[in-house]
Amino acid sequence: MTLDLLQVGQKAQLKSFIDSPLTLNFLEMGLTPGKNIEVIQKAPFNGPIALLMDNQTIAIRVHEAKFLQVSL
Repeated sequence: MTLDLLQVGQKAQLKSFIDSPLTLNFLEMGLTPGKNIEVIQKAPFNGPIALLMDNQTIAIRVHEAKFLQVSL
């Protein structure tokens, strides 16, 4: 399952990246396989998704979230 499919309040573990030119960007934000994340907000009209990870809030675009494989 990909991160964009999670609903607000759902927690998941980041498993892997789907082949993406954004992999380096994800790593720079601290999004690494094995990290636990929680979706804390989804903006309307396909706006950004706010994630809670290691007591930090990170916002990513929906089309970026489609490159992140997660497990519940």
